[in-house]
Amino acid sequence: MRINEVSRIYYTPKAANYRPQTMPSKDTVSFTRNAGLAGKYNININKIKVDATPNAGNIDETEKRMLVEKILEAHEHAKKNVLNGNISGSGYASSIRLSTGQWDLGTNFNNTRDEVSSVCGERSAILNAYNKFLNAINLSAPKSQISEFKVDYITMSSFKEPGTDKNTIPCAECLSWFNTTRLFSDNTKIASLSKEENGNLKLVVKTLKDYLPLRNERANLTSLYNWRVQASDKALKTMQERNMSAADLKILFKAAKDDYENNRTFAPKFMQSSAAVLDNDGDVTTGRRLNWSTRWFMEPAELAISKVIEEKPNAKIGAIAYYGESSVNTKGGILDESIVSLQTLGRLLSVSDDPDALVVTMVDDKLKIRTIDDYLPAEARWVQAFKR
Repeated sequence: MRINEVSRIYYTPKAANYRPQTMPSKDTVSFTRNAGLAGKYNININKIKVDATPNAGNIDETEKRMLVEKILEAHEHAKKNVLNGNISGSGYASSIRLSTGQWDLGTNFNNTRDEVSSVCGERSAILNAYNKFLNAINLSAPKSQISEFKVDYITMSSFKEPGTDKNTIPCAECLSWFNTTRLFSDNTKIASLSKEENGNLKLVVKTLKDYLPLRNERANLTSLYNWRVQASDKALKTMQERNMSAADLKILFKAAKDDYENNRTFAPKFMQSSAAVLDNDGDVTTGRRLNWSTRWFMEPAELAISKVIEEKPNAKIGAIAYYGESSVNTKGGILDESIVSLQTLGRLLSVSDDPDALVVTMVDDKLKIRTIDDYLPAEARWVQAFKR
């Protein structure tokens, strides 16, 4: 089947079976054509400026054309999702490329009104790519001959006019997926279109390192109590403005550590962690990772925050301390993950809009104090609906 054709299934009653046929799709681009989707939308790729971060490096004309076409392909896919009646009324899509050169496409999928069943465009595309990747593997082939599954490019768009949607960036849930070295690297590029005030389109290219500056950092357990404190510039500013001392944050961290060490509900096969949160009344509340099964769990800081909000609905969380494992044995070997849940930080931002709240972890036997903004920089952060 050529790239500008899609499959159509017709039911033939007499034969009592399904007969696949191919029919050309009017809005599916063939990249063998010179104009491509850019021509369809009257976009002159040569006039598009490139806004790439230093981490993304130089984007040449060939790479620029490829990224713009793939962004437009995602745009049309998102439009089709809305046209087909996606229950949330929104459409976001991504086209991703693996290190093998394989491209795949995916859109957000929502099947209940509270979006509990939602899968975003980026993860949808990754799942699509991974299934095709597995389908191509020969089970009898030596493992050394199987290519590594790595995502090199993620191009993003929404159903809105290209460049007009400022939220074509990964949300905190997606960033939680990206915060691992298994499928992604610091150099994975994420691209989208933005429209400048003068109406010109701009190609914005960042890397995962731009979105997640602390993505490679791993927490460790410690038997020490005379902790050396290392705070970021943003964290120091917050501490000074809110009159929070290093001693206060050590007490908070010790509460998380004590909860972890006193927890007898952990099962050995699960990752183990605890958290403590400090609210604006000066109260400390702890929570531990609650494992229902290997698939279902509740993240410790989210559990602690929910306890606070249940008792004090208007409370504000000023600091979160994490303690526990960031490496776990899996059937595929050792998997390193950040102990800090980006999903929880994103959810906290959605209700408090406080990127200056502190996050405390133990790394290399140093008490590291950072802000949410250090983990999720404002220039690469999803904008909450109430701020748009």
